[in-house]
Amino acid sequence: MIMKKHTNLRVYERAGVYPQSIAYYFDMFYLPVRKYPYLAKFWEVVASIRGYFYWARDTNHLEKSMRKWVERWLVDLKERNRIYDFFRRDKLDLQRIIQPLIKKDLTRLNNRDLYKIYRTTLNFALKHLHYAEYTVDLFDDYFAKFFLEYLQKNNITLVSGDLSYFIQPATTSASAEYKQAILKLSFLKKVADKEVNKLIKKYSWIRMSWDGDNELGKSDVIKDIDELKKINKKARFLELKNIQTLSSRVIKIRSSLVKKYGLGKKQTGHFFDLLDHFNIFHDYRKETQMRCNQVIYRILREIPKRFNLLFENLMWYFNDEVRELLLNNKLVPAKVIEKRKNGLVFHINNDKIKKYYGQRAVKKLEELVLSVMKAQKANEIVGIPAGAGKATGVAFVCKDGSIANRDMSKGAILVTSMTTIDFLPAIRRAGAVVTDDGGATCHAAIVSRELGVPCVVGTKVATQLLKTGDVVEVDGGAGVVKVVQK
Repeated sequence: MIMKKHTNLRVYERAGVYPQSIAYYFDMFYLPVRKYPYLAKFWEVVASIRGYFYWARDTNHLEKSMRKWVERWLVDLKERNRIYDFFRRDKLDLQRIIQPLIKKDLTRLNNRDLYKIYRTTLNFALKHLHYAEYTVDLFDDYFAKFFLEYLQKNNITLVSGDLSYFIQPATTSASAEYKQAILKLSFLKKVADKEVNKLIKKYSWIRMSWDGDNELGKSDVIKDIDELKKINKKARFLELKNIQTLSSRVIKIRSSLVKKYGLGKKQTGHFFDLLDHFNIFHDYRKETQMRCNQVIYRILREIPKRFNLLFENLMWYFNDEVRELLLNNKLVPAKVIEKRKNGLVFHINNDKIKKYYGQRAVKKLEELVLSVMKAQKANEIVGIPAGAGKATGVAFVCKDGSIANRDMSKGAILVTSMTTIDFLPAIRRAGAVVTDDGGATCHAAIVSRELGVPCVVGTKVATQLLKTGDVVEVDGGAGVVKVVQK
């Protein structure tokens, strides 16, 4: 049954995201839910207003969908392996189909062949997203809740802080793998170009943001190695060992907790199997998105060289309009683009899509999303314990990674809607990290654990209740954030 009122929303907020930044998502919105078992887009609002991008989803539908999937995965090994195989297959196909396109010399291609590459990339991303988009995000959001429900059914109450250890994956993230690689290279007197090129080939996407910036290049790798060399060898060796032994340490902690609480090894084993795989799949999805964007952005940068068109205006084209441009030389009128820049809203409701532009879009976003976000404010800030430890510091509330990296002081408490790879320098300086969104396998949780930074995610309201300058206390083990001084 489709609800008429949507009063509890899961809202993503980003800066610097435009229609062509997420081109393949605009294709996904048209996929029929009934045909694809891992879609959960019953009700959504996608908007770009005043420089910010919003994606709002009804949490009632999201939780219902994820609960159905997880319940099936926990008891049906065949179904669990089926979703695992989807991800593994696309990981291999990404290398076979997409990575060669990144190296293509686009200047030698005519417009029709340029469009073929654009469409091939969109199709690949779309094939991946129809099962990866919702399963990854919703697993991240609801794993901790479902695991706690399992404990409650067994009449088990956790000691404060133990949940953060239960929901820590025993697998290494891509960012930790990259760190491990450059740590090893930092011990060499001279690093060969082939070693640097090998890392670029594997991790060129690792720091990319949705605006297409921050592709990893030779200078970045060399800079990372040089920065590590400033640290004494013993400290580097301990950090390397810490990454290499992470999985075994987490497994050991799990075993002791399972024994401590008298839990069934088989059922908890299924939970942990899902957790570990989806931690890896979180990176698989990110790599797919960013590698596809590597191809798309190369095409988008080539197009203005062939037409009387500004790159910034091209970013507001829809996919069918890129097709018409490349195949039929048809430009979108400038006044249409300007109207989109002033406001763009897609309202998806039970497979039906309504579009709003300009002031109508601004009003629709306020009605459907922003007014609900204001009503969801609360007096306490409680989220998911994502990184053990406590910290007290001055809050720095920011939803733009580049601003946080530039302006946030060392030891400040980073408060944001959710982190992405471009927030990494700020996270390294943070005394703690607090996010509105996310769960056990989100970017903030993974990176904070690896850096030893206390972290609370999934608060829903932190950016609304906290202001830059507030003194706050973060308990990452308990998932609680307290305001000490306004």
